[in-house]
Amino acid sequence: MKKVPGITPAVVEAATMESRWIYTRAYRIAWWSMIPFVVIAIASLLFMRNVPELMTEKVEATVERIKKKEEEGGEKQ
Repeated sequence: MKKVPGITPAVVEAATMESRWIYTRAYRIAWWSMIPFVVIAIASLLFMRNVPELMTEKVEATVERIKKKEEEGGEKQ
């Protein structure tokens, strides 16, 4: 405190309290800004249906690969 002329313990305390208030407000804004992303994620999960039926070991091939495989002699299963 001796390096800055005119600074008092009251000024340091006021600056510290204001700094804490600013950090608190910044964290509050950051947490509130996450709410839209959470809502979007929950809505996305609600529209994901039949996932267990879609998650199979079957590999979907492109049209080109199917044609090539048919030319080679048919499909093996």
